[in-house]
Amino acid sequence: MKSVPRESRDTLQVSDLRVSYNGRQAVKGISFVVPAGEVFGLLGPSGAGKTSVLMALTGVAGTEGEIRHAGELVSNLPARRRRFGHVYQEFRLFDWMNVWDNVAFPCRALGWDLSRIETSVKDVLLRVGLSDLHECRVRDLSGGERQRVALARALAFQPRALLLDEPFSHLDPPLCEELKLDLQRFLRETSIPVVLVTHDHREAFALCDRIGILIKGVLTQVGRPDDLLAHPVDLDTARLLGFSNSLDGQAMNDADETVEIRLDGINTVWRGRVPGGALRANGAVRIACRPERVQICLAERPTTNGFDTRVASVHASADSTVLTLDLGSDRSWTVRAPGRVSVSMGQSVTCYVSVDDLMVYPRSFS
Repeated sequence: MKSVPRESRDTLQVSDLRVSYNGRQAVKGISFVVPAGEVFGLLGPSGAGKTSVLMALTGVAGTEGEIRHAGELVSNLPARRRRFGHVYQEFRLFDWMNVWDNVAFPCRALGWDLSRIETSVKDVLLRVGLSDLHECRVRDLSGGERQRVALARALAFQPRALLLDEPFSHLDPPLCEELKLDLQRFLRETSIPVVLVTHDHREAFALCDRIGILIKGVLTQVGRPDDLLAHPVDLDTARLLGFSNSLDGQAMNDADETVEIRLDGINTVWRGRVPGGALRANGAVRIACRPERVQICLAERPTTNGFDTRVASVHASADSTVLTLDLGSDRSWTVRAPGRVSVSMGQSVTCYVSVDDLMVYPRSFS
């Protein structure tokens, strides 16, 4: 018989998954596939249903639909028999135990013999950089160390898939960046499907091979990070992906690729892309772009999508400068420029947005 590739054997497949609480549907028939070795992100705001999906995968929440691993139907199995590792948002460690006993706990629960437990725990503690702390009580560890213990515990019993629930939400930003790099390296060595849920698009971009956008229990779009950034299907998706600058206007012509927009209250015509479907002339629209795609012009004003504005605030960091632009009528935009920018608060500047970086969507009045 022809052997089945490991990538096929270890695939996690979710089909028409639905989760309800007291008659309210929190997850509304979503489907996705995660091959072995891939990190699949579920990106959504609070209340989108992200944690409900993880609870369904682990068997904690009652579900409808199918969950399969390596072709085997596991949605009818209890949590213990699914053998999915889960790193919880709040870690859920045993504070009174030391690191070794925390990591060994699921192995003991599965009835492993002592030799197998010792081999597995030693290996995973080495991989997460905790070998020297194996006798320390968890309550005495730092937040970053506790996060590593939670990851080690989820991997020690050789899970068939790994689920990560907002793994950096309780950590300070500098520590987050360090741990993201470590987790990237670690996940590359882990040839099992990984599902990571987060509300932070930067975290998803940094760690995930593909991302599913989850909004109000619906999976609105799935793709690689660069594809999602190039074609956010709707305004809610664009906002979630960091398109935080927006203005209202009117479409001046029918379009399904690029369109001219007369901006409300500014008497200026810009041109932008239409990623989510055709627009009709005179229809109300909203434009959106990411702060890092707004460019400050040092030479003459561009003929398309150039605008004059005043700098309301300047905040410099180690690797970028964040400006707030006053567009009048209580409207403002943010610019995130790499490095240092020689502008000051109150200064008049000319800015520009490329047609390819300006997304245009129909505006709803509901």
